[in-house]
Order: sequence, then C-alpha cells, then structure tokens
Amino acid sequence: MITRRTLLGALAASTVALGMGALGTGVARAGTPVHVDIVALGHWPVQKALDPVRVLLKGYGDKIAVQEFDAEADDGKALIKKAGKQGHVPLLILIDGAWQFKRADGSAVEFFSFPSGAANPLGALGSGSWSVDDLKAVLDAKVGG
Repeated sequence: MITRRTLLGALAASTVALGMGALGTGVARAGTPVHVDIVALGHWPVQKALDPVRVLLKGYGDKIAVQEFDAEADDGKALIKKAGKQGHVPLLILIDGAWQFKRADGSAVEFFSFPSGAANPLGALGSGSWSVDDLKAVLDAKVGG
C-alpha cells in the first residue's frame, strides 16, 4: 500500500527531475524532437542552397521535426516578423524558435540568408555568416550528440 507521504515524495522528486531536464543544457528531452522551421523563398537560387541543409536534416531522423514555410506566404511572413527580421529575407532557419546561437569558440552564428559558400548569383554579398557545419553543430548540441 502506498502512503500519502510516499506518493507526495515521488511526485516532488519527479517534478524536480523533469524541471532539471527542461532547464538544463538545452538538450531535447528523450522523445521530444528538436523543432526546425525553414522559412525560404520558393525559387532558385534559394532552393538550390537548401539542398545540403535538407540532406543534413534527413540524417537526424525522428530526433528533429522539420517544417518548411514560403517566405512570401502569410505564415512565413509571420515567422520572419516574429524573429525580428524585415526587408528581403531569402532564408531563415529557426531551431526551437531561435535563429541566433553561439559557436563553441564564443562567436555568434545566425541562420539567416544563404549559407557561406553556397552558389548564389550575389556571391559574398548574398551569403550569410553560417555554414552547414554550423547548423550541424547546433543540432548535435540540441539532440545530445
């Protein structure tokens, strides 16, 4: 027979454990996929630049949940606005609602515009400051390696 004291103790311990998991290192709890939103223009060269991103994301299987939005549609525009961006936004990647992260060396990485090195007609002027390797590092940290 379980006493009231035992039951309350077990509930308190589980609440603390769940709270620590939610507030801890930013790693998704088991069974909870990391949510990735891709907001992008629906034409070349943006879609071509997304090819290596999509290949990377497929490799995570059910550890992540990916949703894509057209940057010119109302839902895409709403996500862009929520992220605080305005003007011409060819590509924005949100990971659990955020698009700005810190690299291991402490420098900032922003998943906005084209990935660096992506073939696009604007060259360096049209490239963001992030790479697919940066995206992989953030996702690996989120899913726990």
